Amino acid sequence: MEIQHFSHHHPLTLVLINEVEYNRCKICWEKLATNSDHYGCKECGFYIHKSCAEYPHELQHPSHPKHLLLLELNDLEPCANCNSYMFEFKYKCSHCHEFYLCPECAFLPLTKKAENHDHPLNLMQKLLPFTCDHCLKKGNSMPYFCSTCSYMIHSKCTSLPLIVQSSTIQVEIHNHPLTLVQRFLISLTCDACGNEIENTFYFCATCSFVAHLNCAHSPSMVKVIRHKHTLSLTYSLPADQSKCRVLCQICDKTVDTNYWLYSCSSHDFVAHLHCATREEERDKTFVPNSKEDHRDKSIDLLPYIVKKTKSEGEGTEIHTEIKHFSHDHDLKLTDELRDKKHNEQ
Repeated sequence: MEIQHFSHHHPLTLVLINEVEYNRCKICWEKLATNSDHYGCKECGFYIHKSCAEYPHELQHPSHPKHLLLLELNDLEPCANCNSYMFEFKYKCSHCHEFYLCPECAFLPLTKKAENHDHPLNLMQKLLPFTCDHCLKKGNSMPYFCSTCSYMIHSKCTSLPLIVQSSTIQVEIHNHPLTLVQRFLISLTCDACGNEIENTFYFCATCSFVAHLNCAHSPSMVKVIRHKHTLSLTYSLPADQSKCRVLCQICDKTVDTNYWLYSCSSHDFVAHLHCATREEERDKTFVPNSKEDHRDKSIDLLPYIVKKTKSEGEGTEIHTEIKHFSHDHDLKLTDELRDKKHNEQ
């Protein structure tokens, strides 16, 4: 059998792999299986999988709906979805010439049963910014989405096994373990800053304390460039001050004293939690004094005691259980929370 394929200027014939000296497909760059039929040109040593030969030359894809995509030789640009350079041929926008999609991502199954999730997943054929609920990494790609529980995951993560180990941390802000919750279906307010929680957060299974990741990592002491004294993380102001209107000395807006804030020991300088920790406001020369603060000097970056960790590969380590100074219990990182706090209200 012989075909004229757009990927090569000579006709391609159906051959067995044991006749082929070079055993990688010129389209996907994957190895060619032995004792299987593949299309090839013996004269040029050009061979492709039979399945790769069936990819259409032209494609209209929902991820780039305005323009037609053409399958062309290009190993210099990454795929817009998986960011891989693996495929020698990619679908390229015929108009803007800046959009590339590898054939594997172009033909992902619309529904899939993942190894690490109980419900069927649907492919969202749009490049969306999101945080993967499995690897916890941010991305801008076509995610698989669970319509039952709002679980969202990278396409490449659907084949990874479920991580059974509990994700918990022990931090000094709290006496109980804190659990990392990856997504929640009801509205929650962070007990640290008072703002709404929209994504991953820490949760105390003992008393339902919740906090943003950034809030749980707030240093116990900071120094800002506009004040000469060190500011301490304060969970509430004295009763006589909390009844008065308190202004943030950085943004000049009212501070809700029911939530965490930074203040000078004399309480003449008060700032919102997030205002005092903004990069442009912090005095980067400040190092906590070991005599004044018995904790390690790394507290400026890591204000809690790590009880348990888990490895996510590529040198990434997640603190799964911490002891934080803001709370009595250990805080755990988990995805098993339901609506406990909602039911208690």
